[in-house]
Amino acid sequence: MFNFSNHNSTVLFNQGQILIEIEKLVKSILATYQPIRLMTHGQPQNAYFNGMFYMDILNQLPRLLTVYSPVHQYSEHIEALWAGCMSIGLIAQSQWFSGMALYHGTLDISHAITLVQSVVAYAKTPSFTRKLSDRLNQAKERNKNLRYYAASLHAKYPKLMVISICFSYLKEHRVGINDVCDQWEDMLYRIQAERKNTFKHAVGYAWGIEQGSENGGYHIHAVFYFNGNKRQYDQRMAKRIGDLWESLTACHGYYRSSNDDKTKARFARNGTLGVGMILRSDPVACANATNMLCYLAKIDKDDQYLRMKPKGRRTFGKGHFPD
Repeated sequence: MFNFSNHNSTVLFNQGQILIEIEKLVKSILATYQPIRLMTHGQPQNAYFNGMFYMDILNQLPRLLTVYSPVHQYSEHIEALWAGCMSIGLIAQSQWFSGMALYHGTLDISHAITLVQSVVAYAKTPSFTRKLSDRLNQAKERNKNLRYYAASLHAKYPKLMVISICFSYLKEHRVGINDVCDQWEDMLYRIQAERKNTFKHAVGYAWGIEQGSENGGYHIHAVFYFNGNKRQYDQRMAKRIGDLWESLTACHGYYRSSNDDKTKARFARNGTLGVGMILRSDPVACANATNMLCYLAKIDKDDQYLRMKPKGRRTFGKGHFPD
């Protein structure tokens, strides 16, 4: 049995990692679940019932519930666990309650059994399957819009300096999705504020917030376009943009640029070079640059999606600069 009233919910945790753990737990439940059946005389107990599995779920719940909030949207596997928690009264369906506020008693294995059954039942609902199809449809629509966006920029400018950067956080610096959205909004503000300096002659940009599938780390992929007739030295520009991010995050963040010599040489060997100076007269380079941009909404990159989103906050966007 587990007493929730004795649990200290203020421990430090890695939000992204816990979300990945929940996803893996729910997938494991769905892959291995069998209804509990009555045992006939002489059969070993573990033939139909793995009590340790259920007790382990109970022991994990206090930590897993630290990422629950009624003001966030969740992916289908995370929602499945919340449905299980609702079934045993750990969280309420009302948006006015959150986390462990409703439960101060002791849970036993019967609660864990009910929770698992509810997870399995939720996975059979249209709401569960619709979240995946909606995510894929959204990626397709974004991919289409980004291709049109890239085509319009290449049609307008004979030369574009294309910069691709991934903004991340140091592993030891734990951030939640709200922190990421806040800091990226600050970054977008700085981009506009630097319009006459770092981003002079910038003509467009696009970005997307993502989550790693292994360690749950949050990161932002971004592509910036500059008028190639007025700006050069893409590596220098990439560093200036990256330095803005490191300054904004007080050096808790870092960046990786695709514009360094080593990465560009690898792209060139593979015939996929789409960063640096891109000429409109070079259709292969333009296609590569477009594919680089569309990585932000790559349809088969489903493992990088956000498992948790703040309601009403932007996690993807693009914009123009008047030039």
